[in-house]
Amino acid sequence: MESDNDVSRQTVTGTVALSATAPTVLAVAATTSGESASGSGTYAATQLSPSATWAAGGSSGAFTWSHPIQVPPAPGPSPDLSLSYDSGSVDGKTASTNNQATQVGEGFNSSADSYIERTYGSCDEDGQKDKFDLCWKFDNASLVLNGKSSELVKDDTTGTWRLKNDDASTVTLSTGADNGDDNGEHWTVTTGDGTRYVFGLNKLTGADTQRTNSVWTVPVFGDDSGEPGYSQGSAFADRAVTQAWRWNLDYVEDLHDNAMSYWYTKETNSYAKNGAATATASYTRGGYLTRILYGQRADALFTGVTSGRAEFTYAERCTASDCAELTDSTAPNWPDVPFDSICASGDDCPATGPSFFTRKRLTKIDTSVWSAGTSAFTAVDTWELTQEYLDGGDIGDTTDQTLTLKSVKRTGKNGTAISLNPVTFTYDMRPNRVDGDRDDILPLTKPRIRTVTSETGSITDVTLSDPECVRGSSVPAAEDKNAASCYPQYWHINGAEEASVDWFHKYRVTDVVISDPTGHGSTMESHYAYDTPPPGTTTTRPSRRPTNAPGPSGAATAL
Repeated sequence: MESDNDVSRQTVTGTVALSATAPTVLAVAATTSGESASGSGTYAATQLSPSATWAAGGSSGAFTWSHPIQVPPAPGPSPDLSLSYDSGSVDGKTASTNNQATQVGEGFNSSADSYIERTYGSCDEDGQKDKFDLCWKFDNASLVLNGKSSELVKDDTTGTWRLKNDDASTVTLSTGADNGDDNGEHWTVTTGDGTRYVFGLNKLTGADTQRTNSVWTVPVFGDDSGEPGYSQGSAFADRAVTQAWRWNLDYVEDLHDNAMSYWYTKETNSYAKNGAATATASYTRGGYLTRILYGQRADALFTGVTSGRAEFTYAERCTASDCAELTDSTAPNWPDVPFDSICASGDDCPATGPSFFTRKRLTKIDTSVWSAGTSAFTAVDTWELTQEYLDGGDIGDTTDQTLTLKSVKRTGKNGTAISLNPVTFTYDMRPNRVDGDRDDILPLTKPRIRTVTSETGSITDVTLSDPECVRGSSVPAAEDKNAASCYPQYWHINGAEEASVDWFHKYRVTDVVISDPTGHGSTMESHYAYDTPPPGTTTTRPSRRPTNAPGPSGAATAL
């Protein structure tokens, strides 16, 4: 049934035929694609936005910033930690992406987050009407390693995988690991220097009961011949298998048998599988990295010395002073956590498909080294993170608020504790969607960094471009002939059965001014201009499910 979603009045209007003799129960259900009908986004099984493959380029027009997290040195591989911001990743948030901010804050990522993801599709869009489970689509994977992302490409003839942005790395998909995946799939990426990065092994060599919890799984139906699970039965209900949707990095080894290991905590949930009335299927909705151990030996991970350690502490994504319990009445205190999607196994459950989200935010990173004298770890540094929610002002309640990083404070703890002044951030709120002719669709207002104040008081002031596309006057006439600083995206507008095109802004950095308020340092100004593509140039490509988002028009030139 077609419907009209009035965001301001919080009503959904539609026309239905009612029985004259029998009572009728009406319910508002989520759109078949998992998108919000109002355009607020999805809780799909990835936080990789369409901008992931282009925002880091020199011509992206994005403002990027990075804060190093130094770790004590140790033999062999050690974590290269940083908190990195990219305004282009915020531009990549659309009505059809998972728009929950990272555990650091909107636009930020931790370089410690390394993983491989596989994407599945909605069964409803795979010929299984009104089935909102996940179905197998095709062999695909995306890699995020040490802060860089790349699509993985499979050679259908040889079965060999490689990076789309090919370098000297080799990629191997193996089976047989004790990791919860149906056939124990796990990955190994070997870089040009011989370092092996293993994703999803879960049970490391020499482990007893220890598990890294690196593999996050979900039921996936193989509804077509040849797909995993199809041969399990003659009916759709019998054809689901447990598949990994994310393999996290859990082991690194260099050519000299020095090693490093990553450890995680899973967040689980349940949903009403195959249209059941109760929550019949459990899955991993998300999770978080808890510690990295390095300076290890490959043959003695659990018996030898671990030279260095980085630990990660989290808090609830909650705005109240008491965050002990998430219930229907306290749900507004968790602005970007979808309470209606949380179900316990066996309970009545309105969620007929899996949603992917976290309840946690990163609040502290501790580094330490092993002391032979005390046979214990000695603290070296602590980084404390504070966050706040900023209101997009689109709805009038908390559900459009966005988690942002407010400050990062470093304290040295090797001896007498010494704290530096915190690095602090301010933000501008800007709409992602080219709004105008529909007042019932959210502009999807998101924060971008405006200023960064360093430990020494230096201020970095960022100016982004004004919106270039205006609904009804300056939106490109065709998706494949777009030279403007906005890009098309297909989504199910107002819960429509068919996806249609909509437009989203791309903001380009125009000025960056670094100044010293004390007057002791010089002011540095950088100004950027952008070339205009020649007539007829195609700079964007729409897609039903985003795989690539456009960069801005032309290349940036510092003046």
